[in-house]
Amino acid sequence: MGERVTILFDALSSESPDEADNARQVAEVSAALARLGHEVRALGVGPDLAALALASARDIGIAFNLIEGLGGCFYLYTAAAQHLEWRAVPFTGAGGDHLLTLSNKLLLRRILPEGVRMPPLIDEAGAGERVIVKSVREHSSLGIDASSVVPRSKVEALIADRCARHGGDWFAEEYIPGREFTVAGIAGDVGPTVFPPSEILFDAVPAGVAHVLDYTSKWAKDSADYKRTPRRALDARAEPTLYARLVEEGRSLWQGLGLRGYARFDYRLAKTGELYLIDVNLNPCLSADAGFMASAKDGGLGCDEVIAAILEAAG
Repeated sequence: MGERVTILFDALSSESPDEADNARQVAEVSAALARLGHEVRALGVGPDLAALALASARDIGIAFNLIEGLGGCFYLYTAAAQHLEWRAVPFTGAGGDHLLTLSNKLLLRRILPEGVRMPPLIDEAGAGERVIVKSVREHSSLGIDASSVVPRSKVEALIADRCARHGGDWFAEEYIPGREFTVAGIAGDVGPTVFPPSEILFDAVPAGVAHVLDYTSKWAKDSADYKRTPRRALDARAEPTLYARLVEEGRSLWQGLGLRGYARFDYRLAKTGELYLIDVNLNPCLSADAGFMASAKDGGLGCDEVIAAILEAAG
């Protein structure tokens, strides 16, 4: 007999491309859970958590947490998980503490395992002259495009612009030219299962344009930016040393941070050979055409197998 599973999602999301994709994710996960024999319902949650608070633990069963913000606000990303922990209701994905700390790109730097390197902040020794401006907390590449890469002399103006346009806090770190990779993993019985690394290809990006996987490249599937930044699985036979290095980096980072659920790590390989972690993405998108599912497929897992594994790891 299957489990009672309640899919949690942002009830007040906008029609922005990334949030429209989240609605598609809810439908696809719901269908997969039904195929697996579970009793499924979807519950929209608002910023006040009222719908979740009024639902009994029995009615919820296991919460499948697909909340990426509440009311369109990423700052409330952690609220549902923390509420569920307080009530001792099992849920999928990362725990509240990890969502709170690792989604903050500045806090993340303070708790990285030894040996993991991130690009230097603009005020740190060794920071280069070209920098990229990012949101401290927002994910989905909000506010990031080729214009986010600037000389250090223009950082203050760009940060002010991003704050005015998008709100929140912004910072600058060194821009690392080079190849970009993603490493995805999912909890297993004896540590994480790490999928084959993928590479983001920038070969079709016009000369002189910074190699950045920006908001449009991620979400606007009909755009030129999306089409000229394809993803492909790294060929283990062609580059066995790099392949093994990325898999080991992903496994070590997962274990060093004490993760649960599922996650994706983004890396830049500098031309000097140094590997830089540029982002940790907890509970990444589970849509069929998203990077996480593509990596899982490269690792031999279908959609239903991924959903089953995520549910099995709920805590």
